Amino acid sequence: MDEKQVMFVRVKVENQGVLPDWHPYKGEKAWIMVDEVGLE
Repeated sequence: MDEKQVMFVRVKVENQGVLPDWHPYKGEKAWIMVDEVGLE
């Protein structure tokens, strides 16, 4: 595979909306927290 140098990468993340019935906070808004993204 050819290697390329890039300056930016766009990442689109969608959450599930609300927490499911089995979750302790069911019905609340779901959050997504990302602190690292690895690219290969």
